[in-house]
Amino acid sequence: YAICKELIPDSPEPKLKIDGNLELTDVSDNFVEQIDRLQPFGEGNLEPLFEILAPKKPFKLLNKKHVKWNIEENFEILGWNLAESFLKTPPSKLVVNLGFNEFGGERRIQLTISDYQI
Repeated sequence: YAICKELIPDSPEPKLKIDGNLELTDVSDNFVEQIDRLQPFGEGNLEPLFEILAPKKPFKLLNKKHVKWNIEENFEILGWNLAESFLKTPPSKLVVNLGFNEFGGERRIQLTISDYQI
């Protein structure tokens, strides 16, 4: 027990590798297309993660479990299973990956939340 206590920190915290900070105004179709060219993502080629400030406007609830911000007509931020947490305490920063949501012949920029900070 003493050896484990000495070698393992009291409260290990997993750390995400964040590739950069973005302003929402920096996100464009061209930027997301460039990130998309880095695929396929996996163990040897992790998907890039970016930190953004959480939007000031309210999010929508989807199925009472998920959150969604519509930033512009073709731009959204989605958080799966985060409604309960965000309703209690809205986040100040979000860690997101970038991609496209193609549905019904329309393509939207979609930032998907991987983590957040209160």
